[in-house]
Amino acid sequence: MADNNTTKERLKEITDSIETGINELFESDRYMQYLRTMSRFHSYSLNNTLLIAMQKPDATLVAGFNKWRDQFSRHVKKGERGIKIIAPTPYKMKKEQEKVDPVTHAPMLDEHGKVQIEEVEIKIPMFKVVSVFDLSQTEGEPLPALAADLTGDVSQYKIFMEALKRSSPVPIAFEHMEAGKDGYFSSREQRIALREGMSEVRTVSAAIHEIAHSKLHNYEKEKQAVKEDEAAPPPIPKDRRTEEVEAESIAFAVCTYYGIKTDDNSFGYIASWSMGKELSELRSSLELINKTSSALIGDIDRHFLELAKEQDLEQAPEHLAYQVGELYFSIQETEGGYDFSIYDKDYNLLDGGVYDNPDITIYEAIEQIVEDDPISGISALADRENATSIDYDELTAKADQVWQESMRATEKPTISQNSTNIEVNGHTGTWYVIDTTEITGTEYFLLEHEEHGDEAASVIINAKGELVLDDVWNGFNDLEEHLDSLEVVVDTAKDPLPEPPSEEHSYPMPDSCVSIADRNSYGYLDDEMLPLSQERAAELFEQDLTVYLLYEDNTEAMAFEREDIDNHSGLFGIEKADWSALQDYEEMKGDGKLSPEIREQLFIKGTYDAFAIYQLKGGEELRDYRFEGLERLQNAGLEAEHENYDFIYSASLTDFNGNVNSILNQIYEQFNINHPNGFTGHSLSVSDIIALKINDVVSSHYVDSFGFQELPQFLEPSPLVPDNYLTGDRIDTPRGSFSLASMTKEQMEAAGYGFHHASDNGNYHIMGNGTRAFAIRNEANPLRTAEMSTEQNYNQIDDVLNNQPTVAGLEATVKAGGTISLLDLATAVQAEKQDKRTSVVEQLKSKPSQEKEKPKKAPSIGAEMER
Repeated sequence: MADNNTTKERLKEITDSIETGINELFESDRYMQYLRTMSRFHSYSLNNTLLIAMQKPDATLVAGFNKWRDQFSRHVKKGERGIKIIAPTPYKMKKEQEKVDPVTHAPMLDEHGKVQIEEVEIKIPMFKVVSVFDLSQTEGEPLPALAADLTGDVSQYKIFMEALKRSSPVPIAFEHMEAGKDGYFSSREQRIALREGMSEVRTVSAAIHEIAHSKLHNYEKEKQAVKEDEAAPPPIPKDRRTEEVEAESIAFAVCTYYGIKTDDNSFGYIASWSMGKELSELRSSLELINKTSSALIGDIDRHFLELAKEQDLEQAPEHLAYQVGELYFSIQETEGGYDFSIYDKDYNLLDGGVYDNPDITIYEAIEQIVEDDPISGISALADRENATSIDYDELTAKADQVWQESMRATEKPTISQNSTNIEVNGHTGTWYVIDTTEITGTEYFLLEHEEHGDEAASVIINAKGELVLDDVWNGFNDLEEHLDSLEVVVDTAKDPLPEPPSEEHSYPMPDSCVSIADRNSYGYLDDEMLPLSQERAAELFEQDLTVYLLYEDNTEAMAFEREDIDNHSGLFGIEKADWSALQDYEEMKGDGKLSPEIREQLFIKGTYDAFAIYQLKGGEELRDYRFEGLERLQNAGLEAEHENYDFIYSASLTDFNGNVNSILNQIYEQFNINHPNGFTGHSLSVSDIIALKINDVVSSHYVDSFGFQELPQFLEPSPLVPDNYLTGDRIDTPRGSFSLASMTKEQMEAAGYGFHHASDNGNYHIMGNGTRAFAIRNEANPLRTAEMSTEQNYNQIDDVLNNQPTVAGLEATVKAGGTISLLDLATAVQAEKQDKRTSVVEQLKSKPSQEKEKPKKAPSIGAEMER
């Protein structure tokens, strides 16, 4: 992972930046930029609108990766960085509550007179960070437009004004007014009046301004509603400046959405409106402006389309295709005019060209083409009723396929000792020949990449340009070893070497059902990505690992939701480095080298069903607890408490049939008869505890003298007490000496401690509760932030790489009540093993050199963060 922040911490950073953005927004230019951005994202919340504006101020339209592909036929460009916004991800849990009569709302009783208890499912709101992309970051089919530019287009202007009238809650009429007044909304007469003779842009802007007044400041209508319904709250009029700013902001936002440029002279006044206001009032007004603009845009869109249908408004298409007898004709709009093609019945190209007159319509272009070339066989197009309209994309796709097949049929071997600009199947870029050899009559060519040179591995091809061997570092010595391993006897040059099977990696793959060859033939060729089937991808995703959706055009997208995996019909992938780190983690986990605290958190925070076993710690002090039934334990005034137990073992839970008691009995039987590998405790017996995690709900069950008893409080977090997190160090400030606690500011605040003062260098905060005080590290110290930022981009600031997670550091985080990522843990485990043995990834990288060592350029951590 690029950083060590948990999802919760990242969300807090983003939320804090929203508050900062709102505070700064009311500088005139910032506020004007916000309104422009808001007009483009009228369906997003205020928080996400601000996030988009702060990350990409020039954004126009944004959507998720899959939405661009599936709904708009556009693809995100390679290497584009996503815009981070917040998306809801609620999770479900079950709770018991009294069953209530739906009519009387009184508790329902059973036959014994006791209140009935039912189990209900509730949703707990949670949020996570997801990525969206702006239109400028995508390519593909052009987006459909509602209408042409209003400027100078009288017919479109009339339709747009009619759409505004239909969207207004009160009638709109024109009348004579004195100069300087563009219009007004009469709350008493319930109508809008606009000044006659204004420009189209000014008329539209004034109309939207007054519609906003009629929607937000119609106090007469609100008073009437109070008379009809006494329960309705009485209207509270706003001051005139607030009303005008709200109306002007909505007019600016809606006009900007439709590409209508309006004057910016009101924004200085809007900025001054914020002076002396409280932030809560500002947020309330911004939410209202956003909501009203969004609703009005939706109404205008709907009425405009209705009017277009009523008036049979024809939008000229960008491309057309026809069948004329046994011929096919296609035409498409280009920057300088129109490009057309004529095909025979088998979709072979017969004729074509460019008609460079952009000032005529596509239908006029067809007439001109037929008139200029009457003998081409498409004269019937002069009257389109005599031609059959067909799908343009389908025709061009068939024609392109025929052309590709014809090109392959005419290909001839052209590889020679001096060949350059060679394309190799399964590899990007072009190559050139640096050496040749002949083995038993077959000629082979050693190629070097034209862009990367000797920094990249070489490849070997045969005279037909077919790939024989890739990842070559020792020249033709690698080829000889490869041929020996295949045990192939090559006869003559007329009988060339058969194409060898694609080489697989020499270490365990993440999915035995899909191979590297399958991935390459699918169309995805990045060797840093290991392929997965849908089932395996879902399994790893549930383990909190990063899984990618692979596409046939050699691109990929990160899976954010489980449904992303369920809805994808192609292959999936996991990065080689992540898989290698996970292998090292699994090995260390199997050796029992991970602390119980970390293993327990992986069990609790995991996203898959699992179980865990707890057993009492050793020592005489727990003698009275050992092997005692729960009732006897409680009668003696004792409780089964988490602090008295060791976390012994955990494993995934499969084939759960919905019966908790049944699965508990199965676990009890297995851990008495057939202990699994890695289990170091004693056979399950009375006083042990089995924890189950099913559908993200964790429950604890005491192994009793007969059966099992649930312990709801067993895994509840114990109160945060700074004395339990003391490091042994003391921090001196001018106000005294304070013990250092390994807790965060948020944890201290949760424990009832507030900020008192900071150390002189700003590295520590002193937190107190009125009677006691402790020191904690200031994680937001600018100097520390600068060092972390520098190290994330350059790996080190003082020749020491210290910004990577360590197992010890992660254990400290867990013990302090924090959460960690499985991928961070796997990376930390792999890093600590490098001093003892070379990891799988390093083994792959440590190829012997060919003539000189070929350096590999590792991506910087900053680049990883952008990915």
